[in-house]
Amino acid sequence: MAISFFPYNLKEKIIGKNIIAYPIYLPQYTALFFNQTNQPNLKNADVRLALAKSINKNQLIQEVFAGDAKAIQSPILAGNLGYNPDLKTIPLDLEAAKTSWISW
Repeated sequence: MAISFFPYNLKEKIIGKNIIAYPIYLPQYTALFFNQTNQPNLKNADVRLALAKSINKNQLIQEVFAGDAKAIQSPILAGNLGYNPDLKTIPLDLEAAKTSWISW
């Protein structure tokens, strides 16, 4: 017997009761887009960089996907034409994000 899907919030209750979970990673992603039309401050690259530095992707993955996801840096996923493995990553840096807020 098999089950094709169960909600992330039920994972801990289901796993271990004669059930083994095998994660299958699908080529999809969840993204945050900055609407520069409705929020003129978002046209400033420093504002967008500070926001990117303040997002804890690993914490979001744990809380939203129960750890069953991978952080990415680009909308082009690994294994697809156009993927750049050398793309610069923006690390979590809350202090740098806070400091840059002051300059606006």
